[in-house]
Amino acid sequence: MSLLSCPHCHFAIRPRAHFLAPEYCPRCLAKRHRAEHMSYIAAPARAPVMHEYGPMLTPPAAPASYDTA
Repeated sequence: MSLLSCPHCHFAIRPRAHFLAPEYCPRCLAKRHRAEHMSYIAAPARAPVMHEYGPMLTPPAAPASYDTA
């Protein structure tokens, strides 16, 4: 999936459908009162969660409690 990014203010969004994608940057329209074209960029891959034992796709489970009584 692609991201839309503004080259001027670096605002980036991921539209749910291509027909919903804005042609102009909404941040630049609101703050700078200028119509800047959005451009498509490749979406970065999601990085795995880093843990002390190495990369994991899910967070580690809670440790078991020990009864010493």
